[in-house]
Amino acid sequence: MKQCLRNRIASIAVQMNEIETTRAQLLLTLEELDITLKTLQMEYVTIVNQTSPIASLPNEVLADIFATLHASNEEFFTRLHASDEEFFTEAPCSEIIVSHVTTHWRQVALGTPKLWTRIFRTSNQTLLEKIKTYLERSKISPIDLRVVIGDMDDTDSYTELIRPHMARCRHLSIDASSSGQLFVQLSLLAGQRAPFLRSLDMLCRDPFGHDVASDVLSGGAPLLTALRVTGVAVQRCLPVHALQSVTTASFPGFICTPLGAYALHHTPNLSHLRLEVWGLSDIISPPLLPIILAHLVFLSIHVNMMTGGDISAFFQALSAPCLETLFIRDVVGEDFSESWSPAKFPALHYLVINSDYIDASAIINLAVCCPYITHLNYAGIRLSNLEPILAASAFDSGVSTPTYWPNLQTLSLPNYQKGEEVLQMVLSRKIAGGRLQRLRVGMEDSSVMDRDIWQTVKNHAEVVGIYGDYFQEVLPSSWNRWGPQDR
Repeated sequence: MKQCLRNRIASIAVQMNEIETTRAQLLLTLEELDITLKTLQMEYVTIVNQTSPIASLPNEVLADIFATLHASNEEFFTRLHASDEEFFTEAPCSEIIVSHVTTHWRQVALGTPKLWTRIFRTSNQTLLEKIKTYLERSKISPIDLRVVIGDMDDTDSYTELIRPHMARCRHLSIDASSSGQLFVQLSLLAGQRAPFLRSLDMLCRDPFGHDVASDVLSGGAPLLTALRVTGVAVQRCLPVHALQSVTTASFPGFICTPLGAYALHHTPNLSHLRLEVWGLSDIISPPLLPIILAHLVFLSIHVNMMTGGDISAFFQALSAPCLETLFIRDVVGEDFSESWSPAKFPALHYLVINSDYIDASAIINLAVCCPYITHLNYAGIRLSNLEPILAASAFDSGVSTPTYWPNLQTLSLPNYQKGEEVLQMVLSRKIAGGRLQRLRVGMEDSSVMDRDIWQTVKNHAEVVGIYGDYFQEVLPSSWNRWGPQDR
């Protein structure tokens, strides 16, 4: 019995060995088949790609297509502030996508420097291979550089890497947690000429300190036209000569540091200005010198804290004969306690009032000071403050004419208004001798409106709904697309 079992064990062992041997041979054959199949698949795909219509395009045309795709992502890149790195990491990198499709596409992509010009350094970033790769692939093309410097951030390696390329910057955006870190980055431009630099965006999260960036852009930046400075005084960052070519400037969020009149007195070519300051005392403090901005066509002003009459004093000091659009945010009645001459801004025809606190008397003061308005955007929630002003009239030889804004053609009410109020205002304006040609009204859902009332309104003016952000119709595109534009 035992002998039979031993014989069976030996037989099974032989069979197992034979099976293992056969299996190993089959696996080896399968591996060889897999390799052959993958080789054939690659050859098949390559031939298909080579015979496809797009393969017949010259490399130059394909490179232009890639560049167009790359440019289509520019809005995503430029609308983000430098601090929004959590969003930036999700940005579509078209250059990476197209370089991983085919060998041919990769060769074309790697040979197109303009695809590799957007460079982003995150806070506390120590691995710099990606930045180095982009710098190499962009060759000598102008670059768009965004830098975020966090607390206790060691930037020595990055600084040495980027230093030789700073003269190539077309757009430079710096988000620093302290003024010292900001000035370290600005020092890379010390003694430099920046022939491609078009826009400069600086954010300082801790503005305390008295250090000053010296010799920045001493070689000149002839194309610098866009400037945004947040959280630090301009005079600590840039010399006077660097401001001469600036045409678009934004100074948002001066929480702890006054703007001062420095920037306004040394940017003579400004055409678009956005002020969001903590106070106006440093600008209008005696001796109050004239602020001459001969080319200014757009002004947005938002002051967090002020005493009565500050804005009036600012406008009295401002000389801007070409001003066309005025955007006033969060003002109260006391801000316009004093008036200025109606002839001061002869070209002003577009007025935006975004405030829930402004009263009828302040609006009347604005109407007296700015009599040539043709487009009024009123974003307040109290339409009752506006209606009597539009209804006011005077009689001359038996003819009724509007007392205020006689040339008003378009009225925008971005906050949802009841149809009855709007109709009453339109009819009152008509009785006063004026006629609104276009009425733009904020509407969340047209189904909630009284259709009969709105149909009556439409009999007196063209009604256009505002469903999105009304700021888009008011603010220049440069506020959202803060970056270089090849035009």
